Amino acid sequence: MYWPGEFEGIDLDTPTKPLLHMIWPVPDATFARMCSDAEERRRTAGVRSVGSGHWQVEQDGVAKMARRRRLLERFRIW
Repeated sequence: MYWPGEFEGIDLDTPTKPLLHMIWPVPDATFARMCSDAEERRRTAGVRSVGSGHWQVEQDGVAKMARRRRLLERFRIW
């Protein structure tokens, strides 16, 4: 698992650990690369592509959560 402060520095060519699920939004360029890399691995392995729809839903969900968290922190509501 990567913590929020680690996401900006993810090097997809030499990852330090696997990304199994997201707890914070991944930068757009990193997210796009992750999806295209996964598609390429599936294609190379002869596995049917399932697209990145599921991961886009995950990315959108954690982005919404992060916006809410920042807003709450800004106004110290919680």
